[in-house]
Amino acid sequence: MSCYSVFDQKTNKQIRVFHYDILVSDDWKRAKRLAFDMAQGMHKGGYPCTVEQFHMSSIVGKQIFNTNEATV
Repeated sequence: MSCYSVFDQKTNKQIRVFHYDILVSDDWKRAKRLAFDMAQGMHKGGYPCTVEQFHMSSIVGKQIFNTNEATV
């Protein structure tokens, strides 16, 4: 499973997952945009978030976006 996951920083809980199909051209861009948009919207509402990317065989995600460190 390849996906971008949005986590609430205060509770460290996953709040949304955006899957993408690696066989569909640029589907990862759609999922990444949706994850970033949601994280920024949550941040504006007072809930700072992080976005992590998970690849097909990875158990641990890699943090790729933190709303506290970005210009929102």
